[in-house]
Amino acid sequence: MSIKFEASTFIQKGDENSEGEWPVEFKNHIGQLRVIYPELETWGELAIGTAWGDFSQDVFQITWVDWLDDRANEFLSYCYYRQVVGKWIYTDDFSRLESLEVKWIRMIGK
Repeated sequence: MSIKFEASTFIQKGDENSEGEWPVEFKNHIGQLRVIYPELETWGELAIGTAWGDFSQDVFQITWVDWLDDRANEFLSYCYYRQVVGKWIYTDDFSRLESLEVKWIRMIGK
């Protein structure tokens, strides 16, 4: 079984490659996220920013996590969960995110 992270998990189908309208500081961070997460290389800025914003709100309960400058596989675990299961209800549950990492890494063949 293989998985491809789908931008439409976070935005409407048809908008997967859209840039969206972001403040400069968010736009810069989205550019960094694109480099850090090559698994999302086909996603537009709207999808990456929306996913990161949802991750920030659902897991950290803030608008935008801006202190994670290095790769955090918890973000992709969150994307995986949202794509496969749906709504995230486990605020601050990093152990759940870490356990999901094994599943999606195996599915993308890394």
